[in-house]
Amino acid sequence: AQIPDSTNAEILLTTDSNYVKDGITKWIKGWRKNGWRTKDKKPVKNSDLWKLLDPLNTLYRVQWHWVKGHSGNPENSMADKLASDACFLDQQTPEKDHRNLK
Repeated sequence: AQIPDSTNAEILLTTDSNYVKDGITKWIKGWRKNGWRTKDKKPVKNSDLWKLLDPLNTLYRVQWHWVKGHSGNPENSMADKLASDACFLDQQTPEKDHRNLK
């Protein structure tokens, strides 16, 4: 798969999380400036994930759109089902001891 040319790529990203939408559109610049700490000097939760999302959000023209969860939005309902199915499958997989892999 090819990554689209970032100058032409526009992404409409829908989320049911105001935390994610506000985090990436309002708070992330401050977090980055403050060494991934909140205005209360507490570590930003999931900073490892924010650090991955941050450059992607600037590489592409992303429009963030919030929808109320469990409100009948078809795409949000599908995302919930995919996430639930993935969690279920993960719980069915026996734990592996990765230390013994060669």
